[in-house]
Amino acid sequence: MFKINFANSMKAWSPLANRVFLILWLATLFSNIGTWMQNAAAGWLMIELNSSALLVSLVQASTVFPLFLFAFPAGSLADILDKRKLIILVQVLLTITMSILTWLVYYQYITPGLLLLFTFLSGAGAAIIYPSWQAIIPEVVQRDELTKAITLNGISMNLSRAIGPALTGIILVFSGMFCPFLVNSLSNLGIIAALFWWKPIHKKNSKHPAEKFFGSMKLGLRHASANLRLRASIVRGSGFLFFASCYWALMPLVANEQVKSGALFYGLLLGMVGMGAIVGSFLLHDLRSKYNADELVALATVETAIALLLFGATHHPVVGLVASFIAGIAWITILPTLGSLAQLALPDWVRGRGIALYMTIQFGAMSIGSALWGQLSNYVGISHAHYISGFLILFTLLLTKFWPLHRDSLIDITPSKHWRDPNIAVPIQNEDGPVLVTLRYTVCAANRHAFLKDIHFIKRQRLRTGAYFWEIFEDIEKPNIFFETFLVETWLVHLRQHERTIKHDLIVRDRINSYLEVEAEVTHFIARHEHL
Repeated sequence: MFKINFANSMKAWSPLANRVFLILWLATLFSNIGTWMQNAAAGWLMIELNSSALLVSLVQASTVFPLFLFAFPAGSLADILDKRKLIILVQVLLTITMSILTWLVYYQYITPGLLLLFTFLSGAGAAIIYPSWQAIIPEVVQRDELTKAITLNGISMNLSRAIGPALTGIILVFSGMFCPFLVNSLSNLGIIAALFWWKPIHKKNSKHPAEKFFGSMKLGLRHASANLRLRASIVRGSGFLFFASCYWALMPLVANEQVKSGALFYGLLLGMVGMGAIVGSFLLHDLRSKYNADELVALATVETAIALLLFGATHHPVVGLVASFIAGIAWITILPTLGSLAQLALPDWVRGRGIALYMTIQFGAMSIGSALWGQLSNYVGISHAHYISGFLILFTLLLTKFWPLHRDSLIDITPSKHWRDPNIAVPIQNEDGPVLVTLRYTVCAANRHAFLKDIHFIKRQRLRTGAYFWEIFEDIEKPNIFFETFLVETWLVHLRQHERTIKHDLIVRDRINSYLEVEAEVTHFIARHEHL
């Protein structure tokens, strides 16, 4: 039988010994409490305005859909701009926007359309902030503490999910509907103050000019498409969230229509998800020492299936509370696990964009799922929608075979800086291009098969750092002579490639070199477009 080692579990909280991380974490906790108070109140307010299952589920969808729309552009901003200043600016704008929403609710000018609009704006602000906030974590904690810090951020979110909705339920019983919205509008002030207090040491990661906005998005997508470890986290997480979104979207209806209860019980359901997540966070450190990432995700998927089936069968408060508790444990098991693997797969230069893409697809799956499960419940009923989701989520376990989660999460992704800049004999501007780079390999005959197998790992390295075309060619007149070719858009992009190759890539490079008779010969060509 599995036992909790509390002494070992407390090691998961060690990043809080870092003063900067502690203050930022507490500020985030209070802000998240306000956010969850507003989310809970918005769902219940929509029931009072219009109890259509579709409109109620759209409250959840309008909160997460902006994350799908804006997160990736925001990730590019995080990699280009000062992340701290960007977060402060957006938090100020969010405070103003949420104050307007509070005023509309207080004077009863709010309508279903306005409520969805303001929840959309709130989600848009979160979308812009989130990549920058996640990308800041490696600036605050050491790499060996990164997984724990990401988990603690998940605990902050889930602790606030336990406190916020429960407070909302109490407030809605004894006070006005506007109060949760007021608390949320004020909760951002802590983050603003904490970021003004924190003075990070800025490190210049590149000697070259900053990337341009649209070009950086293109390079971010190129990197993600070739980063198999990041792609595995994205696919596994989006498959899970599409089905798990069912209970988030329909929870107000479970409380109102299945249990025939009020706002207080709805708050308790949300709070119990948070409590389950908090309990799960104490289990998580020991679980990670006993099971690999694939096994943890499978365990959480089965737990979520059980929770969904229980939500479908909920006609008594106790059943709903048990379902919420199980769902919370599963939530904190799977999302920080996948999130930390995504973070550890990303070099600093593309961290904001990689996190943003991970988040974009994850929350896109969640927003689409929220709308679809809400619409399906109109046709088959709330219970049956949960049953269908509960059975179908088990099929995501098949993704383990095709998208395994990599265990080499501690590979060295620091820049290798092994490439030297070429000697230039002709005038070149940064924006000149495309650039064609060729490497001539003379391979020992006995190593031909191994070379052709390993050279395709080099392909992913080139694409991750900026190449948009790669191919390997063999000389048909001279045996075992190969030419690797790749194209990059500009000379500046190629120079950045020299900075972006990571130390882990040297393992494959050294293996390739061991197959050669002589050192590879590198040649650079640049396109010329002058009319003769």
